Amino acid sequence: MVDASLDIKQLKMFCLAARLQSIKLAANRLSVTSSAVSQAIANLEKSLDSKLFSRNVRPLQLTVKGRTLLWEAEKLIKQEELLRAKLTEPSASLVTLRLGISEAVSSSIGPWLLDHLYKTVNNLTVYSHLSNELLKKLSRNQLDVALCSGFQPEGDNWYRKEVWREEFLIVSSRSLGKFDAKLLKTLAGQIPFICYNSDYQDQYRAERLLSAMNIDPVHRIAVSSSYELMGLISLRDGFAIVPPTNIWCGREFFKSVYVSRLPINLRTYRGMWAVGSALDRSEATELVYWEARSRMQHFMSEFLAGSCPGLEQYIQFE
Repeated sequence: MVDASLDIKQLKMFCLAARLQSIKLAANRLSVTSSAVSQAIANLEKSLDSKLFSRNVRPLQLTVKGRTLLWEAEKLIKQEELLRAKLTEPSASLVTLRLGISEAVSSSIGPWLLDHLYKTVNNLTVYSHLSNELLKKLSRNQLDVALCSGFQPEGDNWYRKEVWREEFLIVSSRSLGKFDAKLLKTLAGQIPFICYNSDYQDQYRAERLLSAMNIDPVHRIAVSSSYELMGLISLRDGFAIVPPTNIWCGREFFKSVYVSRLPINLRTYRGMWAVGSALDRSEATELVYWEARSRMQHFMSEFLAGSCPGLEQYIQFE
C-alpha cells in the first residue's frame, strides 16, 4: 500500500513516466524539465528504499516494486482528484440552465454530462451546434453557458475556464501502413485529404498545419461531421488532422485507422472552454466546468484507453 505521506506530485510524475515509458515524454506532457521528473523519481526511490525502474533499459521498464507502486499510486491519484472535485465544485442547485455544447462534447461525454447536470438543475435546455454558432448565441444572451472550442475572450464580459486541452493528430487509413508526417508529404498528392467544411474552426487549424508542412493536397473531401470524416478515411484510404474527441466520434472505424503525432515543432492544441457571462452566470459556468471535467477525466479517458489505447494521453488537464 502506498504511504499516504508520499508527495502526490512526485507520484503523478512517476505514473506518467511509467505509462509513457519515457522521462522526456512525461516532462513534455507536464511542461517541466526532464531533470524535474528524474529528481521526483529519485526522491520516491529514496523514500521507499526501492528501485522503481530497471537501469540502462530503454524504453523505461518498471521493476516488480515499480509495478506495485504504479497500481497503487494511480488509485490514490484518482481518489485525490475526486476529493478535490467534490470540495471545490459548486453545490448549489440552479433553477434554469440554457447550455450549448459542440459536436465533440455531444458525441463524447454529452449523455453523461447532461445526466449529472440534471441532478442539480431544475430546468435544463441543451443546444448542440458548431462552436461558432454557440458563441454567437451566447453573445445574444440566448445561452447561459457554452461548452465549446475556439473561444477568444475579449474584455471582462466573460467568465471562462478551460476544461481540457487536446492535441491535433494525423489520422490515416491503416491500409497505408505506419504513417507519419514525412510519409504524409509524399502521399498528399495521391490520397485524399478528408476535412471539414469551412464552417468548422478545426478545419482552419488543420489548414494552417498543412501550410506549415508545405503540403497542398491534390484531392479533398469536405464533410460536416466527424463520423463521416472517420468513415471516409477508412473507406477512401485518406488522411485527416483532428483532435482525439473528434476521432472518438467515429469510433466504429478505430480498427481501420492509424493515429500518429505531428512533428514536435508543429504540435497544436485545441482548448475546450466553459464560457458564461461574468455578470450573473459564473455559478452556472463553474458547475458546467466541474461536471464536464470530471466526466472527461474519470470516464471518457478510460473509454479512450480501452477502445484505442494511447489516445487518452493526448488529452490534458491543467
